[in-house]
Amino acid sequence: MINMSNVKWSALLLGATFLLSGCESAGMRSHPERNAEKGGTAGRIAGCIIWAPYCVPYEVVKNIPTLFPKVDPKDESDPVRSTREDIQKCRVNYMGKGNQPTQWEALERCENDVFDQWAAGGPLTYDAIEAVHRENHALITAQSQGKMTAEEGWLRLNIAMEMATVPITDTERLNPEIDRDKLQDWQNEQCDSRYDGYTEPVAHDRALCRMVAYTAWARRYGGYQASDLSPMMEAHRALESDPRHDEDYITATLQSAQRQVDIKRSEREQEAARQAQEDKEKEAQAQKLAEWHASPAYKAQVRDETLGHCAHIAAAYAQEQCGVNAWYRWGKDSDVPIEIITAAVHSTQSIAQQREQGTVSAEQAQRALARVKAEAVARYEAHMRQVAAEQAKEAQQQAEAQAAQEREVERAQEEEQRREAAEQEQVDRIKSAVRSEVSSALDDARSRGFTCDNVGSSVRCTPN
Repeated sequence: MINMSNVKWSALLLGATFLLSGCESAGMRSHPERNAEKGGTAGRIAGCIIWAPYCVPYEVVKNIPTLFPKVDPKDESDPVRSTREDIQKCRVNYMGKGNQPTQWEALERCENDVFDQWAAGGPLTYDAIEAVHRENHALITAQSQGKMTAEEGWLRLNIAMEMATVPITDTERLNPEIDRDKLQDWQNEQCDSRYDGYTEPVAHDRALCRMVAYTAWARRYGGYQASDLSPMMEAHRALESDPRHDEDYITATLQSAQRQVDIKRSEREQEAARQAQEDKEKEAQAQKLAEWHASPAYKAQVRDETLGHCAHIAAAYAQEQCGVNAWYRWGKDSDVPIEIITAAVHSTQSIAQQREQGTVSAEQAQRALARVKAEAVARYEAHMRQVAAEQAKEAQQQAEAQAAQEREVERAQEEEQRREAAEQEQVDRIKSAVRSEVSSALDDARSRGFTCDNVGSSVRCTPN
């Protein structure tokens, strides 16, 4: 006789075995490559639906969106999601049907217009938009020449749009309720459903589809540049043609690629920080140099070097022109009083004339020019001392005027306070006198046999 209890236990064990294989195949552990070998998405979901009471409790929140994708999460910051329907319309309208040829130029314009309309609402730069246009032109050209399928062209356009947005943060249009990791799992599941198999071009298109999902994840993660993602893109391309389909190998390959992505990002950020520090130091040096060039000491140094050069010029006329130019330049740069410059110029011209007449030698002219410079510098320094004294005097006068004004304001405030206090004191005296008069009147009324009561703000007295 068959023991029914044993039958029940056998059925439960068989169901548990099916449950584990069905749920694992359905993506519970997120291994789509292995799942594809076990019967495809429909079989996986059906297997888990049968044992739903047992599947659901196992990581339910994480896996239900992956197992049962029903709605494409809305995210206006994502160019692929935001433009998918309109780009599909472009392809329906301009891709050839039957004997009708494809209108490639019209298709390219339509797709670019759709992307431009989306980009107009966000922070994407003009250069980034133009880069997508150039990539789309290359893709359309390849498709029109038969070098690329329409499906691959569409996927690569999606990658180009996602790549353009990787460096930006479109917080105004970002859907904060989307979990980036779960969204990537959802997209990968969609890729596996659409491109199920390992024959070409299916495997190649699935790899491209997963690249779209990864770039969307990187954009939502933040901090990446498109160039950082190349190791992951190369890993997906390598895996599409790998014959092993080994779960551990695939996981290790993608993890290694992600480490390389993060290394590239870290190196880029370190280089950017180093470059920023270098630029900061250069800016500080440039600022310091600019301050030095604007200082009187530098201008005096230029004057002395120029005059020293002029003094050793053999030709008298050339020496004169050199000296005159040096004096005028110093006067302009240092705001020297014109009378000091004029005197120095006249003396320089006089010395040059004496050299031409032969009344002084070149050596004597050099000593004379040195005296001219010393006299001009002495006069300028005296002028600057006078200017400094006048500025100090003016500053002192301004400070004294400010102090006097503050004292006047303080005195006026004190006077106002005293006036208000006196007025308040007078009011208090009047109130006190009134209260005293009223109290006396009430006492007198009561002594005469009246009863007095307060009625509002007045007093009413009635005879007893």
